[in-house]
Amino acid sequence: MFEHLLEKYLLEIKTLSSKFFPHSFLSVNYSRFNRVSIRIEISKKFFIDIYCNVENNRKNYALIKDDERKIGWDNLGGWHCHPFGKALKHKKCKEPSAKKIFSKIKEIVEETTK
Repeated sequence: MFEHLLEKYLLEIKTLSSKFFPHSFLSVNYSRFNRVSIRIEISKKFFIDIYCNVENNRKNYALIKDDERKIGWDNLGGWHCHPFGKALKHKKCKEPSAKKIFSKIKEIVEETTK
């Protein structure tokens, strides 16, 4: 049961990665029957770390630049965002779609690499 949900989630992430960052490199750091850890290398300086546990619905997304989180979203203790430029802060939010997260990350990467 969990394997199917995990495969569906992984396919969604691979599709979004190809759409928003066609020259990126996606690697699965580890995968078990109910959880996966993914890294998407966008450039030498930027990568996205993603974690998902389909059994307990735990999710975490973070844009990393130069080994520092620039923005992130997760649902530990309820959905919240770690805002761009203030990544240590917590701002409550509704659950964002993976597509919305990828869109925001693309916007930030493009703005900061101009």
